[in-house]
Amino acid sequence: MGTLKVNVFFQLIMLLFEAFAVIHPGDMEARYKELTKYYELTNYIANEREDFSRLLHNDVLQDIGGAQNLLSLRSPDVGETKRILSDLELRVRNMMNFYSSNIFSGYASWEHIEYMLDAIKKLYPKKNILVDFTRDKLSRTF
Repeated sequence: MGTLKVNVFFQLIMLLFEAFAVIHPGDMEARYKELTKYYELTNYIANEREDFSRLLHNDVLQDIGGAQNLLSLRSPDVGETKRILSDLELRVRNMMNFYSSNIFSGYASWEHIEYMLDAIKKLYPKKNILVDFTRDKLSRTF
């Protein structure tokens, strides 16, 4: 009888190990999927940072450098410099609108308006712009 009890005991332990073995791979698969998502997200963010850096270099810094070079000539070409900087301003505004719409996509529409008003205030710091923005108890006047 003692041998039977020992065999039954070992069989129960083996059954428990098999049950854990079946549960554990499912858990590992879920962790693997989660880690894969984190890796893809960090890879996406890294690619976005590289693209944004390239965009700043190619579309902003190159034009600023060109404008500086035109202005540092013996006879500066002010007209061409103005054209370059005006074109640059339009492109930067388009970039700003694209990125700000993505950055603030999680906010409510009232918060979008508030951020836009703050952006306008920063663009024209010397202008006396009066804007009354009221929502519940929030009032913005600049």
